[in-house]
Amino acid sequence: MEVTKLIKENIQIFFTVALSFFFIHIFIIPVYRRLRNKFIYTNFWNFLTETNISRMITNVVLPVVLLASFTAVQQKYNLIQLGNKDNYIALVISILTMYGILYTFLQFTIGYALQNKNDKYWGRSITKDFFLKRLGFEIFKSSYFKLLLLYAVIFPTINKNNMLGKLNFPFRNSIPQAFWEVSVSVIYILYAYLFLQSLSSMKMLFSIQERRDAGLERKIEGAVAEEYKRNFNYSYKKNRNYFLNTLFEELELLDQKEQAKMLMYILEETFSFETFPKHQRGGLFKLFKQDGHLFRHAPFYLDNLFNSLYEKIEEYNIQLNLRELLDIYRLHDNAINSSLRSSNKHDNLLNGDFIDELITVYSRKNSLSYNEDCTYFKLPSIIEKRISSYKDIEEIHSHTIKRQGFKFVLEAYKLNSLEHKNSQYMMVKSYYQYFYNMLDYYGNFLSDLKYNHYSGFFGTFQKNMMNEQESEIIYDYLINMEFTEHNKDYAAFLTSKLDFKYRASFIFYNILYTGPSRKWEKEILFFKYTIIRNRIDESVRDEYILEFVCNKIKDSNIGRRIDSNLIVWIIKNITISQLNEEILKRCISEKHLSYAQFLKLKYIFTENHYCSSDFYDVDFDIVNFTSHSDSEIDFLKDMLQTPKLLNEQFFSQHLFYYCRKISYRTEHFHFENNFRLFLINRSFQLSENQFIGLLNNRYLGKGIIEFLILQLDKPKYKYLTEGVAYKTFSTEVRKIIMRANMSVNSYINDLVSQANEYSDENISDVEESEIVQIIEKMIKTTK
Repeated sequence: MEVTKLIKENIQIFFTVALSFFFIHIFIIPVYRRLRNKFIYTNFWNFLTETNISRMITNVVLPVVLLASFTAVQQKYNLIQLGNKDNYIALVISILTMYGILYTFLQFTIGYALQNKNDKYWGRSITKDFFLKRLGFEIFKSSYFKLLLLYAVIFPTINKNNMLGKLNFPFRNSIPQAFWEVSVSVIYILYAYLFLQSLSSMKMLFSIQERRDAGLERKIEGAVAEEYKRNFNYSYKKNRNYFLNTLFEELELLDQKEQAKMLMYILEETFSFETFPKHQRGGLFKLFKQDGHLFRHAPFYLDNLFNSLYEKIEEYNIQLNLRELLDIYRLHDNAINSSLRSSNKHDNLLNGDFIDELITVYSRKNSLSYNEDCTYFKLPSIIEKRISSYKDIEEIHSHTIKRQGFKFVLEAYKLNSLEHKNSQYMMVKSYYQYFYNMLDYYGNFLSDLKYNHYSGFFGTFQKNMMNEQESEIIYDYLINMEFTEHNKDYAAFLTSKLDFKYRASFIFYNILYTGPSRKWEKEILFFKYTIIRNRIDESVRDEYILEFVCNKIKDSNIGRRIDSNLIVWIIKNITISQLNEEILKRCISEKHLSYAQFLKLKYIFTENHYCSSDFYDVDFDIVNFTSHSDSEIDFLKDMLQTPKLLNEQFFSQHLFYYCRKISYRTEHFHFENNFRLFLINRSFQLSENQFIGLLNNRYLGKGIIEFLILQLDKPKYKYLTEGVAYKTFSTEVRKIIMRANMSVNSYINDLVSQANEYSDENISDVEESEIVQIIEKMIKTTK
């Protein structure tokens, strides 16, 4: 019966304890934490923290109240029994001995652990941070512990009757005794707690010798993050750089791997407050809700802080990869947005007031002006320097289009109201500048761009993702692009992303460009390729295309020189199959349109370009070339600027028809030094009588002589190697070669190379050798 009763009582006690534990764990602790969090994130708690009231309550008031309470309970109920009074001194000595052994052992253990390289993490000692601070060993430095220990030692050694008998103090015998018993009990219990904590943690301490425990690292990370949250709050309130200065002073002492990890963790913990519910947001959010000067100070301080952060990362050479830098850039954007939103005035982030304030932060001005640039989309230089591949640019753009400002840009595109407010204009302009810079970066990795099926920036090769505004930026980028072979390949890619109207405008701009040569005007075959590559049902003759091209040229830097009427006339006439005198007259009379330019535009925009226009019914006498300087020969000069076109059937046939209608004048033989001007005219032949006439009047120029040199192997020019013309011609040839300061072989080889570039009837090696032999013979006979 006794055993059964005992078991029953133990079971009841067990279930009572278990039920109590379950109730506390499930209900009491969550409710306590929720109330505690709500209390901590209140202005009242901030006031307590700022005035050190909470610290005074914890460190002074609470211990005094507890000790007084325990002493009163002990005095009344005598709950603590410490044995015979004769053994009090022995009891105190035994407790001091146990503390001494524990203290000595801890000193030895910690000293041994600190010699281990694994003890350091983020510049902090794991042993010091965890064992000394977390496990309560700092109690040895507590004034209350020292007071209790001193009282516990002294009280048994004094004569209480003599000392207390002289004091007229109520309960003089019971209160000191009760307080001593409480003191000894507290010291004893603290020892037991420290001893148990040491036993449970010793295994972890020695495991550090071989490897670090992830749990310990997380504890240190949390402690460091909390410390820097306090540093940030202090820096913000005092408007100082204390947060960054202390952070980088500590980072400087770490290795590169720990530098990056520590920096990213602290920044995420300090500034990623948007991930918390509104009632649990971090110190940054609460801080911004305190003062009425929110907009006047907070966003500007944050912007300056992050800009200084980018500079310090470079200065201290912190090795962050691009993704980590973009995470910091994201935190930068989120912090400023939240500082503006926390004023409770901007629930809708797309409203005008929010954008005005956002632009003000990024333009560094208190008033908005069209003359001020907004840097919202401007990438920090440290991010730009990290770009090393096509994928890096894609990742940057993917990040950029997730920013709050990009949502406004999209909204502005939909509303098409970019001129409504200065702030709207400045935000969109900032994105345009970013987009323009991205085009530069993409151009550096063209091969990767061309062979990737999809781009977040450009879309797929089958589908154009460029909207009207982005097409405008690409068009502006193209017309300002310097000509290189690489840029030509890039322009081919970019034009594939544009609608036909932009491609047509790009071609007209370059063909009709009136400034110094940009070399683009010579790329006629490239322009033709941009038109025929994307087969569509649109034509340059369509009314809306024609209007668009005219407006584009009008709004460009050549708009004042190229009249819209001229463009309309060109487009309406390039499709005709038969040339007439009116077309030639218009081309000759126009200051900014040559006949060659008209013909090139006709070639580019005409589908049946293999069928060349002839001059069978054109009366050149009516055209009257002579009244317009050298317009008759200017066409040939223009064609010489683009030698590749002479291999195109359209141009070679047209040139043949044209040359049959024109003739050279005496001044051409005298002043023209380019022999190719005569060479490309397959109908041209200089008779012996014409040659002698030019010779007698000293009208033989360098150009006609070099042309005749290349004809020396032909029977119809045999008169140059014999007869009356031989000696004089030989003398002129010798002078030209001497002025060139070249050997006969080199000179003729260079001449032949130039000739073959501009003619489809190439001079063979055999013919070249024959010409060399003739020239060498001529030079010998004239010495």
